[in-house]
Amino acid sequence: MDSDRQKRIQRAKELNTADFPVMELQERIREVCSEYLIEAKVDVDRLLRHEDWRVRSSALDMVWWGVGATDGIDQSIEILVHDPDEDVRAEAALALYEASRGTANEVRVRDALSKAADTDQSDFVRDAARNYIRKLSSGQ
Repeated sequence: MDSDRQKRIQRAKELNTADFPVMELQERIREVCSEYLIEAKVDVDRLLRHEDWRVRSSALDMVWWGVGATDGIDQSIEILVHDPDEDVRAEAALALYEASRGTANEVRVRDALSKAADTDQSDFVRDAARNYIRKLSSGQ
């Protein structure tokens, strides 16, 4: 492994223990995804619970790309159902769809999307959830 990649992995690992400003967190999360730094084993669930919506939103990209230490499905479902920001809830629908299609998590995710499609107060989130249910059903 080249030394530049090793340095990026080390920077990504720091996401597990350090509290950085929001912009720095977002930048490091982008690095993890764009460089596919799965070796960093970033605690995606910790980032998905962050108080700032921008960090939660960025962390959903890690779920989508499957580069966290865990799959982040449980915490992403929690975001889909309870996050105060409708944009973040809609992004959770996308991340859950991408992370679960063709996996053992697909049934759980479909159930969570169905719940959001039936109960979310936002038309935007309900439409997103319906769209991803349809895509899962058609095998897309």
